Amino acid sequence: MKAIKTPYPDFNNNGLKYEFVTEMSADIWKISRKSDRMEYLAQNATFMVFEDDKDGRELTDFGHLLTSDGEDLVQQITLVLNHPNLVSLVDSFAIDFSPAGSYSSKQWFLVWDYCDAGNLGNLFVPPQPRPQDRPSSPSSKKRDGDGDTEMKDIPPATEVQEEPKMFLPESFCWHILTSVLRALAWLHDGVRDVVVRGKIWERIGEDLDWSPMLHRNITPQNIFLGHPRRRESYGPVKLGNYGRLFVSGHCQTAGDKHVPTFSKVIGPHPSQDYTPLDDLIAVDTTLGNVYPYQVS
Repeated sequence: MKAIKTPYPDFNNNGLKYEFVTEMSADIWKISRKSDRMEYLAQNATFMVFEDDKDGRELTDFGHLLTSDGEDLVQQITLVLNHPNLVSLVDSFAIDFSPAGSYSSKQWFLVWDYCDAGNLGNLFVPPQPRPQDRPSSPSSKKRDGDGDTEMKDIPPATEVQEEPKMFLPESFCWHILTSVLRALAWLHDGVRDVVVRGKIWERIGEDLDWSPMLHRNITPQNIFLGHPRRRESYGPVKLGNYGRLFVSGHCQTAGDKHVPTFSKVIGPHPSQDYTPLDDLIAVDTTLGNVYPYQVS
């Protein structure tokens, strides 16, 4: 039998820091860090990394990209998806997992942030009326001698009950907006945060050698929320779901980091999986240095 390769050398040690709480869905577990009881989500990535066959486990194409023997992209992904306003890739580990009625085998997990308050889209769903608030059924009265039911009309209501108006507090809207903008500043420009010192806006942790990344799927369902802790008014807000994220090859030009960059970011349309390289070269030649709002 071929020896099983370990894609991440520190996987086995990291697994001792967590304990499994409950299975949220298929291959998704809620786990807790033993040191501070912080909760995370653990994604079983075994079958993305290995091909399970009779002779042993061979790395898949995706596994060759993530392993230390190949491109070791898991370390790069951990550095990029590491921001307070992004659903971050926190850790990775391996454990011996034994399903009921089968032998134990080593399973590889990726650890993600756990947003325990759902997503922003849940706040836009109209509330359902409670059973006690629903209109009563028509009154019925049985006649003597037979089983027929006499139906009567509901008397018209004297007062028209208006539906309660729902709204989000203005402070909460600003909290959502600034959190998403911080996440986009990190993805687009590698800027950790922006602060005001005196009357000057300063970028913190800016990386001039940053490849801009386009999320391309910013919807209320992809903005995840966490419950507030201690004296917080609102919990953390994190942008997630990177299924359509596109990494551009257009980097910022070297120079004064406070000078705004005019480098464009060209990517495929969100409805397309990719754009042919020849088409991107043609667009790059046509547009020049600044990407216009509309190509005529």
